[in-house]
Amino acid sequence: MHFDTLSARYGASLVTLLFAVYLQINNNFAQFVQSVSLHSGMGADITALLGFQFFFVVSCFVAAFLMAPTTLPRRLIAAGAAVVLLVIWAVFFAGRITGSITLPGGPFLSTVFVSSAYVGALVAVLGWLIVRERPGLSYLVVLLMPLIGVVSWFLLRAAAPAGVTLIVTTLVTAIIGVGAAWAARGLASLVQRTPGDGVPAAQAPVP
Repeated sequence: MHFDTLSARYGASLVTLLFAVYLQINNNFAQFVQSVSLHSGMGADITALLGFQFFFVVSCFVAAFLMAPTTLPRRLIAAGAAVVLLVIWAVFFAGRITGSITLPGGPFLSTVFVSSAYVGALVAVLGWLIVRERPGLSYLVVLLMPLIGVVSWFLLRAAAPAGVTLIVTTLVTAIIGVGAAWAARGLASLVQRTPGDGVPAAQAPVP
């Protein structure tokens, strides 16, 4: 029964996390910023709806990590990190649209690191590493996340249609995110091996 309970929490956490990433990729935060700061003419009801969408995305990330089968401190750290990263992203994203914030590195870096898909994957993978209690070495996999932003940059430069951009970005985010989770598991297995016998000290958990 204990195993079933942990499995249920693991599954619910993972499904909610994937849903949160999908919502982040498909968010309408740019329209919200335009409505609030650039006086786009949208009604107050539409502005409120767009604002609620961002709040809902943050809530889904928080819920996913709070449901994870791990210790309470780790759940709180993962949820807190998600909130902080998403708020920072929102500030820089809004500043980039309104022109009030100029990011270093020109259009390329600003596109890569303000990409909603990049930030969604970063929040998901970083939080998952925390709740899955991965060793420090496994956190190197977060270095793969900017590749998602690079893909966004090339799609932007190629003037790809919105539908194509959404499909490609979603697929690339899924591939890199899942790949990072498995890479983290592999690194964790290397760290957990007992010196001299080549046998894992403990059975590595699922990604």
